[in-house]
Amino acid sequence: MQFNRRLGLLILSFGVLHLILNGFEAIVGLYWYRTSFSKFQLYVIPDDFVRSEWEDLDPRPVVQQRARNQHGPALRSPLPEIELLHENVTLHRGRQSPSGAAAACLPVTRLAFVKVHKCGSDALATTLMRFADENRLEMLLPRTIWNIAWPYKPTEKNFMQSRKKSGRFDVQAAHMMYVPSVWNRIMEPGYHRIGIIRNPLDQFTSLFNYFNLQSSIDSANPLLTFLEDPTRFHPLLKLRFKTYDSFFRNPMMFDFNYRPKDTKIPATKYITELERTFTIVLISDHMDESLVLLKRLFCWPMSSILQIDKNVTPNLRKKPLEDELQTSRNKLETLHRIYAKFDYQLHRQFNDSLWKKIAREENFYNELFIYRRVNAFVGRTCEQNLEARSIHVKETPYSESFVVDDQLCQRLKRPIIQYIQYFKLLRNLNETYQ
Repeated sequence: MQFNRRLGLLILSFGVLHLILNGFEAIVGLYWYRTSFSKFQLYVIPDDFVRSEWEDLDPRPVVQQRARNQHGPALRSPLPEIELLHENVTLHRGRQSPSGAAAACLPVTRLAFVKVHKCGSDALATTLMRFADENRLEMLLPRTIWNIAWPYKPTEKNFMQSRKKSGRFDVQAAHMMYVPSVWNRIMEPGYHRIGIIRNPLDQFTSLFNYFNLQSSIDSANPLLTFLEDPTRFHPLLKLRFKTYDSFFRNPMMFDFNYRPKDTKIPATKYITELERTFTIVLISDHMDESLVLLKRLFCWPMSSILQIDKNVTPNLRKKPLEDELQTSRNKLETLHRIYAKFDYQLHRQFNDSLWKKIAREENFYNELFIYRRVNAFVGRTCEQNLEARSIHVKETPYSESFVVDDQLCQRLKRPIIQYIQYFKLLRNLNETYQ
């Protein structure tokens, strides 16, 4: 009996000691995790991720739903938080590789961008400029600060001469009117055309706010007052814009160089031709999906489509217009559809086209999930001071490995005007491109 009691006490002692040691190890591990920051950190997706509850990986129901509603479906539950771990942990690879794997295609390095106003076009333009910078491509640069003859037809005197022996350019990302004859003459053969648009009412509201038109309209709801009788305010617009009617009435179609009074073909035929000649027109209302699709179509690495929020200027005039949209969205949209019918046709065409292209892609939402997590991680990482460190993100089924360092973060944070100035400084090196 005494032996059994001693044996029991011995076992109990070992158990208590084991708990104490485990607790001490956990405390030390937690302290090390919180206080240390190793040189290499890896972004991790849970090993059990195959089909996430937050998103149906089959895009067909999504496409059908978005075809019924041009604004897209309501947002689903938030994405699960992804753990940031140390040491050698790799990204989950999933079951299949995406269609068009990186090894089976060559990246697109010749493209021209229709930079549509107030559609998130600055963010996309800097993404294209960063790609040109990292791949030593010849950028089309304005002689002025930021635009190339907009809103008029550009000529050679409006942009800097190419350093390439061909005299042509690889990438165009500045504000410049879409004139196919000019583009074909100055861009390298085989270049791809891309553009960006957004929900027409949201873009119109942003323009209305940006140009502070409400300050000239004596009304509690100036946006609604304007749309109820636009012709009443045409003299006001004429004072602000020489091309007031075309630009402010259908501003997205205007940037695609469609003038209802001057263009002889119907808008529907013009838009159909745009879809035939453009590789992709991104929808800024669905920017992540658009960027992932662009990555696949252009065979780019995921690191090339990373974006950090920037160029957000505080504006005290913004909130009243947002309040108007909340209280009278349906009425505003009904009136705006009448006023800007060509922009709505443009948006409907390319919004439908976006989801149809996505529906043909395999494992698209797996890649979208990974892109969002990696992009968020890079954004948080670039908020830190990385002067002496670099962070390695391992390869995934959808991207090669890449390193997040201070140099990448600086490029991601660089605003468009600074990027243009940066490219102009490179001209001082007098390099000749092949």
